[in-house]
Amino acid sequence: MKELFIKYPILSFKKNSELFFAVHLVEHCNLNCAYCEHFSPIAEKYFLSIESFSSDIERLGKIFGNHCKKIVFNGGEPLLHPNINDFLVVARKNFISGRILVNTNGILLDKMPTEFFITCKENNIRIIVSKYNINLNHKEIFDKVQKYGVKINFFENFDKTTDKNSFCYKPLDLEGKQDYKLNFLMCQNANKCISLREGKLFPCNFSAYKYHLNRKFGLNLEESEKDYINIYSNYNKEEILELLTHPIPCCRYCLPEKIIRKPWKISTRKIGEWI
Repeated sequence: MKELFIKYPILSFKKNSELFFAVHLVEHCNLNCAYCEHFSPIAEKYFLSIESFSSDIERLGKIFGNHCKKIVFNGGEPLLHPNINDFLVVARKNFISGRILVNTNGILLDKMPTEFFITCKENNIRIIVSKYNINLNHKEIFDKVQKYGVKINFFENFDKTTDKNSFCYKPLDLEGKQDYKLNFLMCQNANKCISLREGKLFPCNFSAYKYHLNRKFGLNLEESEKDYINIYSNYNKEEILELLTHPIPCCRYCLPEKIIRKPWKISTRKIGEWI
């Protein structure tokens, strides 16, 4: 790493002092956005089991002393999970401090039962609604959530320079010929979009969910053990935070210098959306 900082002095990478991560309750979605970096439009239906989640979250709670800077439930669309309340309770039980968020497109919020909002209120869960160019009354959503005393914020998915609903388009090099160390340093997501999946912590969404591309399009993107940290290994808090700052083999598939914005649209589920 040292030689990279010498060669590229404008680049730096900071170790996180606290853990934060996202977890998919489901992989599929009810909106299916083109260019989705979670690959939800091509994902098969999947519902995370509470048993698997409980085991992982209890393990992380012990390692990090029941404190996490932030946990984000997303997907896919997390409100599609019929037992979402159970996950919220388990998360707060094992991480008594730190923010816990549900990141949703908001489509199902008006249909959620009262118990969901009560669970959010009792466990200090904040709802984040990503706003898309769809027919959805965000004022009504805000009023309903506020009625239960639940915290809610809205995230604008648009480019303020053009005021157009848009997505970050992150093209891939499917041949994996890029400099993985340099890519890691240049990437805006590395060590900032940490994902928990099946007992493993991945430093970015692509490393955690690229298997959807392999399954859907018959690709052979490598699944390396060096792309993640096994939380059941004998790593302590500081070792995990340090390992998350290291480049991973998966980075060779990315083109971080070519990220551009594309107008938001519904996915056609074609490989061209990701290359």
